[in-house]
Amino acid sequence: MKPAKEMTVLTNDLLATLERDGIVELPMLLDAHALERMQRAFVDRVEHVAYNGERGYKAIDPYRRFVDDLCSISRDYIDVATHPLVAELARQYIGDDAMITEAKGWRSLPTHDDFHGWHNDAWYDHDLEDVPRQLKLAVYLSDVSSGEFHYIRGTHGQRRHAHFSDEDVSGMLDRRLAMKASAGTAFLFDVSGIHRQSFPILEDRDVLFFVYNNPAVPLQDIDVRANRYRPLMLRASDLGDLSPSRAKLLGIGNTTLARTFATLDEPDTMRDFIDRAHHALIKGTRLVDRLDRRAKMILSKASSLRPRVRSW
Repeated sequence: MKPAKEMTVLTNDLLATLERDGIVELPMLLDAHALERMQRAFVDRVEHVAYNGERGYKAIDPYRRFVDDLCSISRDYIDVATHPLVAELARQYIGDDAMITEAKGWRSLPTHDDFHGWHNDAWYDHDLEDVPRQLKLAVYLSDVSSGEFHYIRGTHGQRRHAHFSDEDVSGMLDRRLAMKASAGTAFLFDVSGIHRQSFPILEDRDVLFFVYNNPAVPLQDIDVRANRYRPLMLRASDLGDLSPSRAKLLGIGNTTLARTFATLDEPDTMRDFIDRAHHALIKGTRLVDRLDRRAKMILSKASSLRPRVRSW
C-alpha cells in the first residue's frame, strides 16, 4: 500500500484524467497470484452453459458468453471491485453514495462481425433533466491484442443514450483511445462517453465489468424489468473482515435497490414467453417419452403373440 500522501497525489492525478477524458487507466490492482485464481474461476464458468445450477454462462447473443454475479465467485473479485483506489475515485467522481450495482463479465468469441458498434449506455430514467454519472471498472483477464475496447475521449456527460455510425464519429477519431493491453489491465470509464468493442476479434477476450453509481438515481423501466442493477449477490464466507467503507460500496445494508425491485409489479412478457416455451418443451419431451414407451410395449406384446416355429 502506498503512503497516504503518495496515494492522494495519485488519486488526484487519475481523477483529473477521468474528469477530462471520461476514461483513465489504473495501476495494477491485483498481483499475479490473484489474477491467476480469477482467470481459472472465470474459465470454469465460460466453458459450459449454465443449466440447473450457478456454474456456467448465459448465451444472450452469438458473440459473447456472459457470467453474472462476479462478486459471488470468490473474494478476489470483491477485492478488485472494492480496491481502495477504485473506491476513492468512484466516491469523488459520483459522490459519497456511490455503490457497486452490477458485477458481470463475458468472453467475446472470435468474429469478423461488427456486432457492438459505437454507443453510450442507457440505464437511468430518461425523464431526468441531467445525465447522471455512472462508472464502469473494466479488468482484462486475458491479453487483448484484437477486439479491444475503444473510447472517444471527452464525449462523456454530453448526450443521452444513442448509437453512432462510423460517419458520426469520423471527426472524433483523433481522440480515440484503443485499449490493447495485457491481462490484469484495469481502467475506469464514464459510460455516457462514446465507446465500443472493436473488431475483428481474433482470439477469445475475457473481461470483467463492475458498475458504480448512486443507487438513488431512478432506473429506466427496461432495466428494472430485466433485473439489472439489483442488489449484489455475495457469499457470506467472503464478508467477514470487510471494512465499513468496502461494505458500503458493496451495498451491504443499503435497501434502496431492494425497494426498487420489490415494487416491480409489471409482468415480464419475455420471461413469461420463455417460461411457457420451456414448459412446453418439457411437456413435449414427456409426451414423446410416453409414446416411445407405449410403442415398445405394443411391439413387445405383438412379438410375444407371434406363432412360434417348432423345430423338429
